[in-house]
Amino acid sequence: MDIKYKLKLVEVLRLRPADIELISSINLSISSLELMMNGNYDALAKELDSIVVDEKVSEKTRLIAASLKTLLSLNRASDELDAACNNMLIEDDSELEDTPVEETWESKMYREKQGDSKKNELSFKEAKKMLKDTPVEVLTAQYCEFIMQKFPQLRDGFDNGLYRMGMGAYHEHIGINGKEYLLPTEINQKVYFARRGVMDGLNKIIDDIFLGEIDKWESNYKTWLSQRNETRVSKKSIKTFFEEQGKHVSDKVLDRVKMDL
Repeated sequence: MDIKYKLKLVEVLRLRPADIELISSINLSISSLELMMNGNYDALAKELDSIVVDEKVSEKTRLIAASLKTLLSLNRASDELDAACNNMLIEDDSELEDTPVEETWESKMYREKQGDSKKNELSFKEAKKMLKDTPVEVLTAQYCEFIMQKFPQLRDGFDNGLYRMGMGAYHEHIGINGKEYLLPTEINQKVYFARRGVMDGLNKIIDDIFLGEIDKWESNYKTWLSQRNETRVSKKSIKTFFEEQGKHVSDKVLDRVKMDL
């Protein structure tokens, strides 16, 4: 495929760097590509659709075609909405330039959309700069700090669901949620490596919270054993004790209590 077509496809489909190889693994006709160059995307959409339903084509190729078709549809719909809102506002301004009237829902939608768009774009730019300037280890710590504040329930023990929700919430907080694919490759790699350390980081913070109150927990555990008329200290009973308190501790904490007692 000629480079001019690839460049246009990247622009139209808004592909991220990691996805550029997709367009080299699918065969598209010159006719549909030429129409695309002139702003006509219907033939391209139909051709991608024909590949998706073609059982003679490999499964991988059909999946790629489906992905590209979805991107094309979403981007065209977004562009059409922007254009429609822009036209509505222009018509309202030209017809009612000097006449004070109640704001229409169309112009309100456009105004709010534009305001949100500018705010989101600014947040995204600020996030890119922050991510670029922040070392991986520091970024991991920021993830952990935010997640612990967002979900204080984690103080009762690590929860995989809250951990995953926290990752998304942090991206929302800094302004990159849903736009990670727009980040430069080097920043995306930094985010990837930072995220890899978050689970371990959260577990360490949670362990430190429990170990910081280890004397209290050991005393409460001994009282709990006595109330059950038991004397034998076991890891299993320690775990049961914590679970009855609504706590889910790691093996590190369980081993520490057993060792101390």
